[in-house]
This record gives sequence, C-alpha cells and structure tokens, in this order.
Amino acid sequence: MNFDALANTMNISDVAAYSERNAIILSSLKDDDPSFTCLILRNFSGDADCCDYSYYHKGIRDMEWLGHCVGKNTHLEDLCFGNADNFINSKESFCRGLKSNKSVQRLTFYDSNLS
Repeated sequence: MNFDALANTMNISDVAAYSERNAIILSSLKDDDPSFTCLILRNFSGDADCCDYSYYHKGIRDMEWLGHCVGKNTHLEDLCFGNADNFINSKESFCRGLKSNKSVQRLTFYDSNLS
C-alpha cells in the first residue's frame, strides 16, 4: 500500500474509530505536532482514553498507519512499548513505517519478555 499517496486523503477517524484518543494521537503524529514527543504503545484496553500519549493498538491496519505517521514525524523522541509480547502480530506492519523515522532517541520496553 502506498501510504504517502493515501496520507492526504486519510480519514483518521476511520483508522482509529474505536478510540478518540488514538485519533488525536494519529492526527498529532501526522501533522508533525512539535509538542508530541512521547508515544506509548499498549495492547487494546477498554480504558483506551486514559493517557494523553498512550496508543492502544487493535490490528494490523491500525499499526500500518501508526507506523507511517511515526516514520514521517520529526518531533517524536520517546517510543515505549508496553507488554510488547502482544505486539508481535503487528510488528512488521508498524516497523515498515518506523524505519523512516529520524527523531526517536529512546526506545523503552516494559512488562515484556524479550528473551
């Protein structure tokens, strides 16, 4: 999928329809908001709107767009993975976009078995 071509017509509400917080985060990343410097990826939770910088991923399409937006962002400095064990199914989708990012300075993993 050519995300660069689709990004201008992307409807963020469709991508993150299950969470207003995720839609705000995607919009901040896509718009390269200079105040958005930290992102925490967590497993989907019913309490998805609890934290301003916590993104609760739900599926591969969701993670493809998140990866694209993170990859294009120039202000994101901290990227945290909460319970990364359950991130495994969508990691390739996310990492395709992430590999373009040049601003992330710190990666943090917590509640994860990385062995």
